[in-house]
Amino acid sequence: MNQNITIAVTAFLLGLVFYWAFLDKSGTQGGVTLQSEGNATSTVPALPVSSFAPTQKPLMNVKPGEPPFMQAQGTYELLISDQKAGAYAIIANVSVPQNAWVAIHNEIKGAPGVILGARRFRTGTYTNEQVKLFIAPLEAGKTYYAMMHGDDGDSVFDYQKDLPLQDSSGKVIMMKFTVK
Repeated sequence: MNQNITIAVTAFLLGLVFYWAFLDKSGTQGGVTLQSEGNATSTVPALPVSSFAPTQKPLMNVKPGEPPFMQAQGTYELLISDQKAGAYAIIANVSVPQNAWVAIHNEIKGAPGVILGARRFRTGTYTNEQVKLFIAPLEAGKTYYAMMHGDDGDSVFDYQKDLPLQDSSGKVIMMKFTVK
């Protein structure tokens, strides 16, 4: 009997700690800290907890020529290979003529879905750089997308302001990859 009470109290306390740590007063998940090139980090405004439900619709329906997108100015390059499961995606090569974000999206119904993590890159060329995933790790057997997003200049990733970039032909700058 005492063991059952101890288990119940422990479960209650863990639930309370989870609520306090991850939910704010408005019922949203706490902000997610994303890495920025260099030492700076950014906290993304919270999304409702229900936004992360596995059955949700994609946050954006990526179709060339339809908003919301930003037209890329200059030549952007993005190369990612198939990955191993884990908490990071390795970007083989990224080249940006101005500050930009690389966001890792899961796949929902054959299209880019929830943004799992993002990293800001300053103007330049980078090889074998990591993008930390904060929402969920890469899982074996699943498909993901690395997508180039613009940077509105505030160094804080906000998917509603830092929109996916399109190249001069109207195609979203992204690459699909799988996890082994």
